[in-house]
Formats: sequence, C-alpha cells, structure tokens
Amino acid sequence: AILYKMLVGRPPFKASSAIATMAQVIHEEPVAPRRLNSTIPMDLDAVCLKCLEKEPSRRYDTAEDLADDLGRFLSGQPTIARPITTAGHVWRWCWRHRVTAAVMLVAALAGLSVWRAVRSHENAIIAEGLVENLLNAEIAQLPVVVAELEPHRDRIDPMLRSAVANSADGSAEKLHAALALLPVDDAQTEYVVGQLPTCTVAEFPVVRDAISPNSDLVESLWQVAADDQRPSEERFQAAAALATYTPLDRRWKQIAPFISQHLTAVVSSVHFVTWMEHLRPAHASLSEPLAQILSERSRSERQLEATAFALADYLQDQPAKLVDATLLVDAPNEFATLIGALRPYADQVKPRLLNTLQA
Repeated sequence: AILYKMLVGRPPFKASSAIATMAQVIHEEPVAPRRLNSTIPMDLDAVCLKCLEKEPSRRYDTAEDLADDLGRFLSGQPTIARPITTAGHVWRWCWRHRVTAAVMLVAALAGLSVWRAVRSHENAIIAEGLVENLLNAEIAQLPVVVAELEPHRDRIDPMLRSAVANSADGSAEKLHAALALLPVDDAQTEYVVGQLPTCTVAEFPVVRDAISPNSDLVESLWQVAADDQRPSEERFQAAAALATYTPLDRRWKQIAPFISQHLTAVVSSVHFVTWMEHLRPAHASLSEPLAQILSERSRSERQLEATAFALADYLQDQPAKLVDATLLVDAPNEFATLIGALRPYADQVKPRLLNTLQA
C-alpha cells in the first residue's frame, strides 16, 4: 500500500468509513497504478499489484524478495511479478539472429500465400452454400440463417444482390435475399416494406420484425390500412403491422370496425388465432367494435364464436367488460368461452351475474 501511494499519490483502497474501506480491501481489486498514471512502467505496475494480491501465496514471500524484484526492475531485467513472455523471448532471439530470422520470415510468407489461396477457395464454397441455404430456408428460421452470414458478408452480399435482381417480385427467394441484405443495405427497405400487406401469414412476423419503423413507413402503412379501394387482405395486414408499430394511434378508431369484421368473418379458422395475436397490441381499440359484432345476434355462428374468443383474450384483464360481453350471448359455445375467461374473477363478478339472472 505504501508503494502504491508513492506511485499514484493515494492509497489503493479508500471509502467513506473504516468499515467500508475494509470491505473494499476484502472484496475489491485495486485500480492498476498505470490506469491512474500512464507514465508508470508496466514492470513496476506489476510489482506493486503483486504486493496487493488477496491470496498470500501470490504475494512476495518476504520483504527481501520484494527488494530483489525492485532491483531487477531498476537494472532492466525481467521481474518475477512480470516475467518476460514467450513473445519477448522470440523477439530477443530474432534480434540476435537477424539473417536467419529474415530467411524464416520469407519462407513463412510464401507458405502464408498458399494458405490464403486455399482458404479463399474454401470461403467461396462456404458462401455459396450459405446463400443457397438462405434462399431455400423455412421463413421461421430466416433470422438464424441471416445471423450465420455475418462473418462472410464481403463474399455473400454481392451474391444476395444478384438474387434480388434476378428473382421475381413476390417470390420467396427475393424476399429472403432482401431480408438478409436489409441490415447492411437500406435500399432493400422499400421492397421489404411493400411485402408487409401481401406476404403469407408465416412470412408476416419475420418481415414485420426485420423492419425498423420510422414516421414515413408508418404513414405509408396507415394510407394502405385506411384506403377502402385497396384489397381487404392488404388493408388488414397493414393494420396488423401497425398494431406493433403504433398501437395507440388515434386513427385506430377509424379502421377498428373494418379490422374486427375482417378478423372474425374473413380470416380462416386455421389462421385466426395467429392474426388475433398479431393484433393484440391494439386490443383497446378493437374491443368495442368486437362487442358490437357480438351483440348482433343475426350474424353467423362461426363469426359470433370467433368474436367471443377474441373478446375473451383481449378483455382477460378487464372483468367488468367481460361480464358485459357474457351478458350479450345466448349460445353455449360463446358463453363457455367467456365464462372460462371470467373464472379467475369468479368472486368479483359472481354477485353481478346473479343479480342479472334474477332480474
């Protein structure tokens, strides 16, 4: 500690109280003197830190050992605290045998050139395989496959740009290549964004999550979602993306009736739950038009059951509104769905349900 203070002008451990200082001594490592004073030689820094090691076996055995090591430092010899490294030994040998070292270096460089040529060929084969794997990958695995491309970007990116240029619009190959280029090439953004309203249900979350939304992108999607001249599927998928990007936008009130109708009446039962989950971030805007659909008992049985299912999910933390929805239904399947969502709140909602039934 005395040597440390002599070198940097402060003790190795210092806190607001003696107890806190002792805690530092026990649990913390001292800041290396060279970090506080870069002019301190590395050997002297190592000698000082060896004195402050927590384990006694790693400190100098005696004061004489410390004095000897300081003597080595002063005479320019390697210290025990910082012995000469293998690299240091090699450098000293090369300095003493400069001609031999030069000959060995030339031979090594020749061998390195051959190795680089072989390695370059191997990397080309690897790059081709990675691109083929990317273009034919299952869409759900695409983020993992894209991550594997990173060490080979210099070879792979030109191949991906070629795939984008030569593949048909809307094809899986073009979409995969554009998504892989998106992190390093902003020019792909327009094409990828354009796929959001038209891509498959499996492709949708991968495309949506690959895009970093900005105000222009969000505005373009709102234009699609609000345009009743566009195909309903495109409007619906644009809105599903907006549910992630801007779930609290006031414009949801305008499109929520259309989205609720499309979700419950048009989306196939196979994909219903998937699209319902994509829209969940905007559930606050969708709950009211969904309740309106549920109240219109002349609608088809399939649509009413889908609507009850969506409300049971979207209102799962709003028991009062769940009761309101439950009181709208008269079909067993719908009633069972909504009652199931009310079970965690049984004690809370039971009195109201009983009063309504008795009225």
